[in-house]
Amino acid sequence: MNIWKRLIDLELSSQEFGLEWPSTQEILAQIESECREIREHIDAGDCSSENLGREIGDLMHAVMSLSWFCGFDSKTILLNSCDKFERRLNKMKQLSKANGEENLKHKSFDELMYYWEATKRELDQG
Repeated sequence: MNIWKRLIDLELSSQEFGLEWPSTQEILAQIESECREIREHIDAGDCSSENLGREIGDLMHAVMSLSWFCGFDSKTILLNSCDKFERRLNKMKQLSKANGEENLKHKSFDELMYYWEATKRELDQG
């Protein structure tokens, strides 16, 4: 089954059953709770377990629920996000090449963030 159809079917089924979020505040609290649980796994060095994978899945579902609750199409939201990231990645590649860098491997996190922020500024102005 198509994942997007399944997501919509599950959301509709839960609404018909009466399992609905009362407001965005409760969904955000759930998202924060899932992030805490993920952090606990990571802090415990549990970065490859099925438990962590399940928590990440719970977080993804909670975010999709927020999208649904706010009236957005989750598929469109995710596709738009991918398009935005692709534009930024391509621009980062251009900026790094202009600076004589073939790629950004072995760069510090601060150096990566420099390129990321420069990319965002350039694309937001364009």
